[in-house]
Amino acid sequence: MFKRLRAMRDHGYRVSIITGRDCNPAPDWDLNGIEVLRVPCLVKYIDPARDLKALWTLIRLLRHIRPDAVHTHLAKAGILGRWAAWLSRTPFILHTVHGPTFPATLPAHKRMPYLWMERIAGRITDWFVFVGEEVRVEYTQAGVCGHMNSVIVRTGRPDAEIEAAARATEAERDDMRGSLLNGNHRFLIACVGRIVPSKQQDHALRVLHRLRQMGVDAGLVIVGEGYVREETGYLGRLERIAQDLGVIDHICFTGHRDDALKIMSASDAILHTSKYEGLPNIMVEAAIVSKPIVAYEVSGAREVVRDGRTGFILAQEDIDGAAEKLALLAADPERSKRMGALANATVSAEYRESTMIRNKLAFYDRIFERDQRTGDGRQ
Repeated sequence: MFKRLRAMRDHGYRVSIITGRDCNPAPDWDLNGIEVLRVPCLVKYIDPARDLKALWTLIRLLRHIRPDAVHTHLAKAGILGRWAAWLSRTPFILHTVHGPTFPATLPAHKRMPYLWMERIAGRITDWFVFVGEEVRVEYTQAGVCGHMNSVIVRTGRPDAEIEAAARATEAERDDMRGSLLNGNHRFLIACVGRIVPSKQQDHALRVLHRLRQMGVDAGLVIVGEGYVREETGYLGRLERIAQDLGVIDHICFTGHRDDALKIMSASDAILHTSKYEGLPNIMVEAAIVSKPIVAYEVSGAREVVRDGRTGFILAQEDIDGAAEKLALLAADPERSKRMGALANATVSAEYRESTMIRNKLAFYDRIFERDQRTGDGRQ
C-alpha cells in the first residue's frame, strides 16, 4: 500500500493517511512528505461508542485537511470514512472494495445489516474501485453501485518478488523445506494469509488430518499472523486443534514472513480455505510460483484458477474434497507440475504492482481531470 502512496506523492498528489488503532507506520516505509494521522478509536470490529467517536474525529480531521478527495478502504472504516467525507463536504468520495462485506457465506443476521449500510453509503460514493470482476458484479447486482461509477484495478505483487520467485533454484527450495519441517514430509502444503477466523485455517488443519488418515505423508506450513487485538487469540485455538487432531508435529506456524513467496515456491501445493474474498492474492501468488492450488469457492477464485487445469475449486467447508484433491496431486507429481506451469503461464502483467500503480494513477488523473501540464496536485 505504501509504495502506491509514494507513487501518488511522486506523481504530484498531496497525500495524507488516516489510520486506525491497529496500524503503526514503521520507519522503513519511507513516508517522507506523506502526512500520517492516527485515530485510536477507529477499530475493526463494531463498537458503537468508539464508532461514534471515530466518526466525529474523522469529520474534524477532514474539515481541517480539506482534501479534494477521500479514498476509503475496508468494511467499517470505509463506511465511517465515507460518511465523514460527505458530512465534511469533500468533493470526491471513492471506496475500494477488497472483499465483499455482505458475502453469501455469512448468516443473514450478519449479512443484511452490512448490505443495508453499503447500499446507503453507496449513494454518497462517487466511485468504486474493485480488485476483481466477480465482486464488482456482486455489488452491482446488490444495488450498491453501478457499472458506470465503478472500475477494476487488480492488486499487484511487487515486481521484485515475482522476479525473485522465477529465479529460485531447486537447492534453495530444498533448503527452505528443511528449515520449515526438517524436510521430513514428502508432500508439503502451504496455507498463507492473516491468522483470523474468516480465513478458516482450522479447516486446513482438518484437511491435513484427513490426508494423513489417507496415508499421505503430508506436512502443512501456515504462514501469517493476526494483526488486530481481537483476533490474536485465534492462533492459540489453532494450536489446540492441531494437538487434539494429533497433527501438531506435522505443522509449522511461521508467523509473519517477508519471504512468503519463497515458502510457497518450496511447497508442493497451496491450500486456501477462506470464507470470503474479493480476489484472493494467494491464488495469484500460487500461479506466480507455479504451484497448483486447492481452494474453497470465493469471489474472484474463477478469475484466476482454471478448475481442474491450474487448481481445484471446491464448495465451502468441503474438507474431504480438499483432502482428496491434494491426495491426487501428491500421487501424481508430474500432473502437479504441469498444472503449476499452466497456472504461471496464465498470470498476466495485470497482477504486477507496477501495473497496478500505473492503472491507479491513470484512474485518478482521469476522474480528477488533472492538468498534467501545470502539475497542479490534488490531495
